[in-house]
Amino acid sequence: MKALGILASLLGSALSMRPKRRRGALDFLTGSRGGFLDLSTIATVATAAWGVGELFNRRGPESVTRAPEAPGAPASSQRAARPAAELESAQRDDGAELGPDMLRLVRLTIAATLCDGRLSPPEKQRLAADAKAAGIEKLVARELDRPRSLAEICAGVADRKHGADLYTLAFAVVRADEGVSPAERRWLDELALELGLSRDETAELELAAAERIDRAARA
Repeated sequence: MKALGILASLLGSALSMRPKRRRGALDFLTGSRGGFLDLSTIATVATAAWGVGELFNRRGPESVTRAPEAPGAPASSQRAARPAAELESAQRDDGAELGPDMLRLVRLTIAATLCDGRLSPPEKQRLAADAKAAGIEKLVARELDRPRSLAEICAGVADRKHGADLYTLAFAVVRADEGVSPAERRWLDELALELGLSRDETAELELAAAERIDRAARA
């Protein structure tokens, strides 16, 4: 399964864990007619990160690039990256490597799933089954056993467009087709802080995503 296929499968599982309607959010994220994943910087990062593990192991962490910067963007628009707490790759169940940026996407999706509490044992079993089908059962089990802080997940994200896309992805999982609870809002506020996004920026991102999710849900 390709990188975006794995991520789409994991997002579908994450949305199914949320006690909310989800058809519109799932179509917004993964729809075949121009879903968010295909049109965002996430597609570039996930595809590039798919084979980066071999390069990471062969040449060392200094050779691994992070999220792509928008061409021609002024220097003032690029937020300075904080040093990553750890730069690592991870293995899929078949032994192939996932690079650091793909690992970040997996961790963010899991964090969004857990944002308002722990999963029940049946929910964990269902997520494990979906992760097994995607070839990342061991990785997901490990991340569920040791959920990462948002500071860990967001460390090293320097490009503002990619940060905005990461926020939109997480918001869509958290909101689904309904809304955001106070606990979920606190989590999203923390995510925005770690990504260096202002309240005005996140409000604009949320409005755009919510409009597309609601439109997809009505279709």
